[in-house]
Amino acid sequence: MNPRFDLEPLRPRVVEWLTAQHDHEAADIVRDLAALMGIGQSDIWTVEVHDTLRYDGGGPFVYVVQAPAEDDAQEFAALWHRAAQNDDPDVLLSSHQGFPNDPGPWEDLRGKTRADIDGL
Repeated sequence: MNPRFDLEPLRPRVVEWLTAQHDHEAADIVRDLAALMGIGQSDIWTVEVHDTLRYDGGGPFVYVVQAPAEDDAQEFAALWHRAAQNDDPDVLLSSHQGFPNDPGPWEDLRGKTRADIDGL
């Protein structure tokens, strides 16, 4: 591939831009660039967090995260969970690509950043 067309170094910024608020024209450009790079549904992950708060028989906390890779999605969901639930034990994570398969409740973290975690 011609190096001047290598868009891969832009991937983290495009993912961030894709989840940010833009005016209509800028949003169209960002969506087109994301599609060109193959960013979209393949960057959506469901992460289930099983922690001490749910040992009472309740189901896991379920988060939908937009991230370039599964390990990035798990890391972000774990950080968010620890901050939001004020719970810092070891957590068991399970994840899969796409949206939740079960009809139960889930928290949409698409568009959230690490800066948002500080505000919890």
